[in-house]
Amino acid sequence: METYKAYFTTYIHIFIAYYLKLTTIPYLSKMTLLNAFVSLKVGATVSPVNRQKLSTINVHETMKLESYYKKRIESFEFNVLNVVESLFKSSSSQNAVESLEEKKSLNIVFGCTDGRIIVYKPVINTNNNNNNTISSSSSPSLPSSSSFASSQTLIDEVDKDIVEILETKGTSVQCIYFDDTTKFGTTDIVSGDSHGNIVIFSNHQIIYRDSIGSAISCLITHKSINNDSSIIIGDRTGALSSIKPHQPIQWKLKLDLIDDRLKYSNNNNRSIDNDDDDDNDNDDSQVDEKKNTTSSSSTSTTPLYGSYYQTLASNSHCIKCMQSIVVKDIHGAECSYIVVSDTSSTLHFIDRGYRVVSLNVPSPVTSMAVGYFQHITDDDNLSLENNGSNQHQQIALGCENGWIYIMHNYKIHPYVQVGYPITKILKYTEQQNNISTNLLDYIFCIGHFHSLKIYLNKLLSTEYYTDDWIHTMSFLNNQQQQKQKNNNHGNNNNNNSLTKEVIIIGKLNNSIEYLSILS
Repeated sequence: METYKAYFTTYIHIFIAYYLKLTTIPYLSKMTLLNAFVSLKVGATVSPVNRQKLSTINVHETMKLESYYKKRIESFEFNVLNVVESLFKSSSSQNAVESLEEKKSLNIVFGCTDGRIIVYKPVINTNNNNNNTISSSSSPSLPSSSSFASSQTLIDEVDKDIVEILETKGTSVQCIYFDDTTKFGTTDIVSGDSHGNIVIFSNHQIIYRDSIGSAISCLITHKSINNDSSIIIGDRTGALSSIKPHQPIQWKLKLDLIDDRLKYSNNNNRSIDNDDDDDNDNDDSQVDEKKNTTSSSSTSTTPLYGSYYQTLASNSHCIKCMQSIVVKDIHGAECSYIVVSDTSSTLHFIDRGYRVVSLNVPSPVTSMAVGYFQHITDDDNLSLENNGSNQHQQIALGCENGWIYIMHNYKIHPYVQVGYPITKILKYTEQQNNISTNLLDYIFCIGHFHSLKIYLNKLLSTEYYTDDWIHTMSFLNNQQQQKQKNNNHGNNNNNNSLTKEVIIIGKLNNSIEYLSILS
């Protein structure tokens, strides 16, 4: 009788879920409900992914995205893109005479495969009804190739939207970062390529160029507590370098040496008090030597000396991502660290070229974002009143195993399983959210899948489907807009330069798409 009651309850739940899916939950697919229905019907347990999707029903209002510009770029191929409202000092003065429609468009800086940096600014007519608007609440079917044909009417030639071409005189650009390196109150471009070249552009010219000798995988700017700023470079050999323009290298650190020391220390701890009772250490050493000689002469893949015998792929310590953070210690003093992730599934906290602490993670971290993502109360009796402050900031970790983890107080907490490898995550803060409130931040996630996934409080808020994998994305949030306006020397002529927050995504088919967030 209990079994029939359970079946009847299951049918009612599935019917309610399907009804809500047709009304308010657009991203919950029919296949998910069908799988959950079959699993419950046969008495099996629901998978964690299905259970999570079912639990999102009527929990919170979904974020809505609207696509208002889409274009396949034919004149160049890009690896990375970044968006900025104003670029260089002369560009800021030119913005005052632009039309209103031109002001509503953002500068996209592309890092191209041929070593060029292209500043791209399409003029978008927001009153045009042929902008190929696609709402995220539409059917989750992938867009057809005909959508690009309709968007071709927006712009006749791509070259008309290219504002400037900057030659790095190097190879394929791998990463781009914006910062005021000259301290003139403008935005400069810092780029790194596949041959290890670092190039800084300021006021349309190269002001600094150097090489670290190996392919650059990521770069950031780090500001210490005493307001000393430097450029941190991570390469594919696992080396960290700190530089300043026109100055000698500040410090350099090899992460593979740190990992080897950590492994050696762990192996030594396991081998302590492992001696046998006969105290015949010479005989034991001879036996161990014979075993090592036999294993080395054979073709077996048995590790020698613990985990030191590794393949070339597993021995690579490529730096995956970096993040500059400012936290407070137990005494309330602020500390600035560089959080570095490599292929050894380890997070290293670096301070002025020295390792402070290392944390093991379940999978290599490919992207990080700093914000407040989850209500966590640990043993330190944190109250919700302090959540979201700089004292208790969290780091979201997007990993290769498809998981997003939250690091809180140097502890790793599972957040959500995406299901596919993650390549990049970004934090998004709502306009009404601030430090004093208790609101959580969104996590924008892309990876090896045809969509942009947006999570809030461990739940899938919105999934925007695309026609190809998204490999790069960037957006200009309210904090970045306010910072750039403050750096504009009090120029208030561009108050209408951005009426809504925009996400720009770049896909593997060399196309870009503008997505606006509808609040």
